[in-house]
Amino acid sequence: MVEIAGCGERWTRVERARPEEWKRAVDALLQAAQLVAGSGMSLRWLDEPCALRVEPTAGPAPALRVAGLTLVILDNHQQLMKTMPLGGALKTEAAKWLASHGIEPVAPSNGAATVPAPKQEVLANLERTLSNAHHVLSQIARMTHAAGPVRTDPVTLQTCTTIRLGTRAGESQRYITVGFDPAGDQGEFFVTTHPEAPAGAAVLSLAEVASESDGDVQARVIETFLAKSMAGAYDHLSREWRPRTAPQT
Repeated sequence: MVEIAGCGERWTRVERARPEEWKRAVDALLQAAQLVAGSGMSLRWLDEPCALRVEPTAGPAPALRVAGLTLVILDNHQQLMKTMPLGGALKTEAAKWLASHGIEPVAPSNGAATVPAPKQEVLANLERTLSNAHHVLSQIARMTHAAGPVRTDPVTLQTCTTIRLGTRAGESQRYITVGFDPAGDQGEFFVTTHPEAPAGAAVLSLAEVASESDGDVQARVIETFLAKSMAGAYDHLSREWRPRTAPQT
């Protein structure tokens, strides 16, 4: 039995977004993330500064406040040290600003390219969504044996936890990935397995969730989807477990 009760307790109501405005906000955040995080790095949501912090980083770390599309530097205690608004800013200026505070920018300078400046209300909706995703998935990770930490990929903004199941010698690794992908009209929650289930990934569109006007109802929709999809994923992988071959006599 899959125990996911309570994973929606900290859910904050999200609103339905226009697909083109949502895409612009996601693209802007992606471009901002790629200024500070590259291969081998990830982003982690921090509640106190309301920001996605770059990891791993020793000492003061760059982070992104989504609602205002702001580049910030946090100290070792996750306290705010410096800020720079990014919406409409030149990427070269952002790189110089990071360098002036001892942080090497990841993305190469791209001429006079600027970071897009989406509408503030859409960015605020995106921030609530990413915060919700981290809280939901973190609760699942805490309650699930062999689940990894929740991390956001700076290249795709996919936010996931991976649950690794036991494997016998000679078998391929079996695992379940539970996550949120912001791509598309308004993103989607998904549950996938390896080896892949015949039906593929289980998917719930966030636009469908956002059509519910009540935050508690939205949370119940998420919990119901995850409970059903994760149970199906475990069932699929249990059938993938090959029986031991009896020794020849």
